[in-house]
Amino acid sequence: MDLLQTAAATRRVHDQVHNAAPPLILRKADGFWARLRGLHALPCLPWHTGLHLSPCRAIHTFGMAYAIDVVFLNGCGKPVKQIGTVMPNRVAFCLRAASVVELPAGYCLEYPGYASAIERCLHPCRCPHRHRPRSNN
Repeated sequence: MDLLQTAAATRRVHDQVHNAAPPLILRKADGFWARLRGLHALPCLPWHTGLHLSPCRAIHTFGMAYAIDVVFLNGCGKPVKQIGTVMPNRVAFCLRAASVVELPAGYCLEYPGYASAIERCLHPCRCPHRHRPRSNN
């Protein structure tokens, strides 16, 4: 088993013991310098943590020491393209994208509900429509 598979197995056991995955935390990079710096400032990307680059249609992993998962989002924050395990020194792009979320390598495979987790991070006020009883006032 390689290092990535070992880490994934450890996370699976942790999540099964604790009955759920911890919530996803997205850091925002919406200014020019923050987007330019991207993940290069981090020695590694912690599990359940990602970076949201907006606006953005293309990413690169030149100079990075680790692989990442990339999710391209449309203007409404819905995934239009997902690329798993983008290795260092690569480029990925999607012309239909308005923004990008970078996640730890293997995250999208490990958590098929990644799209919902991203949406909850980007739009925390959106919740399913709830029927409320009408008041008689």
